[in-house]
Amino acid sequence: MIALDTLRRALAAGPRPVQLSWYTRQRRRFLHEFHEMKARAPAHLLGVRRALVWHGHMATAPGAPDAEVAICYHPAHPAAAPRVFVLSPTALAARLPHYPDGSVALFEPGSWHAGLTAYDAWVHLARLVRVASGGLGDE
Repeated sequence: MIALDTLRRALAAGPRPVQLSWYTRQRRRFLHEFHEMKARAPAHLLGVRRALVWHGHMATAPGAPDAEVAICYHPAHPAAAPRVFVLSPTALAARLPHYPDGSVALFEPGSWHAGLTAYDAWVHLARLVRVASGGLGDE
């Protein structure tokens, strides 16, 4: 319990509204995405610095090493697209279009909509990775 004097000091300092994370506000949506990813993608959901991140490996072109990838939910998900990273191999990550923060430029501006899920990002990334990984095994 909070003491009365502590409460008064906190309220005088200026209360801040509570901002619930998207997966708390939209529990049904979260469970849909969780089960879809668990059933269809070889990835695990992790909590990283107060964010949800899907981490896994995806197949690349024949003869090329698998790609280690991470899909990081945006705090405003599903209204905003997740950030997607190819963690390794670095040669593959360099071949993909990316933003200054290292995330893959996966969607055209305005193409993400709230009906898309992390699995949609996974599938789209898998297509890009297969194309970009051609010839990586030869290097």
